[in-house]
Amino acid sequence: PAAPPPPPPVGNSSSIVANGFGPPPNTLTEPVLDTVKRDLWRIVSNLKLVVFPNPFREDPGKALRDWDLWGPFFFIVFLGVALSWSASVKKSQVFAVAFALLAAGAVILTLNVLLLDNVVAKVIIVCLALAWSSWAAYPFMSSAVNPNRKALALYPVLLMYLSVGFLIIAID
Repeated sequence: PAAPPPPPPVGNSSSIVANGFGPPPNTLTEPVLDTVKRDLWRIVSNLKLVVFPNPFREDPGKALRDWDLWGPFFFIVFLGVALSWSASVKKSQVFAVAFALLAAGAVILTLNVLLLDNVVAKVIIVCLALAWSSWAAYPFMSSAVNPNRKALALYPVLLMYLSVGFLIIAID
């Protein structure tokens, strides 16, 4: 029988993949400066992939498989600071609103990408969105028609929402 492979070296920064991707290294005995350098290099390499997209690179989906939110965080902070500097009054409120809106959007987009491959999560989210959309459309429809025909007016809207929900679930 063949001998088992030797264990990977511990605390050796040369064992870390040069581009920041790959299996997570054992950082328990690694110096803090090496960890910070590696993490900063990974952030910079991810930012390069986003700022300078190249569809012809060897593996275009590499960054999506090993993603983080540091890049969006830096862009959000930069945009918030730039907008607050250009504001004439209430600079802190401008920064807070810009930061909150963009951060919420980044989290929602990240969750969207993560949930696209999970059918059970898609079904649950579509059902919740269908219920909320129908509930939100009910007051508008009920005020436009006779009170005895509210359900009849809401039926085509619900049918449209069901068909869109089915397309979201079925198309993979």
